[in-house]
Amino acid sequence: MKDARGKEITLPANPERIVSLVPSVTELLFAVGAGDQVAGVTSRCNFPEEAKSKTRIGHIIINYEKLISLNPDLILTDATMTRESTRALEQKGYPVFSIQPRNFEEIADALRTLGTITSHEEEATKAADKLLERVAAVSAVNHSPTVYYEATAEPIWTAGADSYAGDVIRRAGGKNIFREGWKQIDWETILRLDPDVILVAHRQFSRLDGRAGWSTLKAVKNKHVYHVQESWFNIPSPRLLKGLREASRILHETNP
Repeated sequence: MKDARGKEITLPANPERIVSLVPSVTELLFAVGAGDQVAGVTSRCNFPEEAKSKTRIGHIIINYEKLISLNPDLILTDATMTRESTRALEQKGYPVFSIQPRNFEEIADALRTLGTITSHEEEATKAADKLLERVAAVSAVNHSPTVYYEATAEPIWTAGADSYAGDVIRRAGGKNIFREGWKQIDWETILRLDPDVILVAHRQFSRLDGRAGWSTLKAVKNKHVYHVQESWFNIPSPRLLKGLREASRILHETNP
């Protein structure tokens, strides 16, 4: 089967000792009913609750000794987030399959793919169909406010239109001020683009008013700056639906 890298991967017939290298994959595996087949996860994999009981193999720096001790028959990850560890594990002879969902349709596809890989096709199909049905039920605003989404503060990272967080903003009726996917930006660019709405998903929300020019922004003047739940926007899993509902609520609030 080809993964998100376009690489043909020889998969075990029914993997029983899966290691997940990113939180999104962990959530997707549990969503299709394959939680019992998960042997190891990262230290950032905290959802669902059952994932917390799995063996932790590190995060950015993988504890290869612990990972190898799990004797995994399959390693699952995101195509863009763990390139170095993916190469290292493949060199050690482990099969590594990557996904890379960038919107709700691709999250649904990832559910179906992981359902096929883990022999949970029926549960995966139901989960994918339910997700898309619920996404379609969320109403978008019709006034298309410009939106800036801030994922991290130091350095400043955002999610442009070509990303799953960007898909949330688009479906909620907003117009992302950036076109590209995840990217690092400078504060001066935000001041120049002057968005109608600002969504902040990090813990340094209370420090934003210390930035030069903060009070001059349109969103600040109109009190359209919102602190949102990081895990609802930064992880491409079914929980992204909560982010969509929250974004829709916020954008409706900006033009009641």
